[in-house]
Amino acid sequence: MKEKMKIYLWGTGVMASELMGKYIKDESIIGYVDNNQNKKVWRDKRVIAPIELKQLDYNCELLCSRYL
Repeated sequence: MKEKMKIYLWGTGVMASELMGKYIKDESIIGYVDNNQNKKVWRDKRVIAPIELKQLDYNCELLCSRYL
C-alpha cells in the first residue's frame, strides 16, 4: 500500500493559497511553516515556526513564499 504524502507548506499567503486545490490535495498537507509567530492556525491546520520543522516527521516541504 502506498504511503500518504505528508507535506508542510512554507508560507501562508497568496502563493500557498494558489497551490492548494490546483496542485496539492488538502489531505496531503499536514501543516504550514511561517515566520509570523502570531499565526497558530491557517486553513484549519497548525502553523509552526521554522525551528520546529526539524523535529517532525514529513515527506516533503514546499516553499510558497516570495520572501526567501
